[in-house]
Amino acid sequence: MEKINWNQFYCFYMVAKHLSMTEAAQVLGVSKPTVTEQIQRLEASLGFPLFTRRVRLIWLTEQGKRLLRHADDMFKVGDKVLKEIVEIKYERK
Repeated sequence: MEKINWNQFYCFYMVAKHLSMTEAAQVLGVSKPTVTEQIQRLEASLGFPLFTRRVRLIWLTEQGKRLLRHADDMFKVGDKVLKEIVEIKYERK
């Protein structure tokens, strides 16, 4: 795997945080089938499952739990960067 699709990875992050494809779709403003497709593509690209799925139930695999720890750190830092950009932008005015 040479590249990661960051939109798919963010989709994974939202599904993992909510443990729901439906809730993640609502937060992301997309359809549930779109979320499902993004997760399936990411799992195919990675070569391992991130979630165990049953009817109306979803939970993280061990691999998914490992990635979630890093995704959580990464997106928290990303939020800090975006806030800093806003502060810099308004300081210039």
